[in-house]
Amino acid sequence: MKKIVKVASVIAVGAAAGAAISFIKDYRTMKKMEEKMEKMPVHKIKKRLAKVHKSEDETIIEVPKEMVFADRLRVCLHILKG
Repeated sequence: MKKIVKVASVIAVGAAAGAAISFIKDYRTMKKMEEKMEKMPVHKIKKRLAKVHKSEDETIIEVPKEMVFADRLRVCLHILKG
């Protein structure tokens, strides 16, 4: 019975350590990406935007389909932060 408890506790500690390491790795990756996005020149993105429609309740920004997918994501991220 004692061996089963020891084995189970070792497995549980290993699983918890693996989850913690994975979480830390994902968090660091996310922070690095945020830093890269903040360093990006926003004025270039704004020049590439096609149209901005404003009304009382909403603002519609049309992003051209010709834009590179990464640029579209950057535009969306900047808009959501703003």
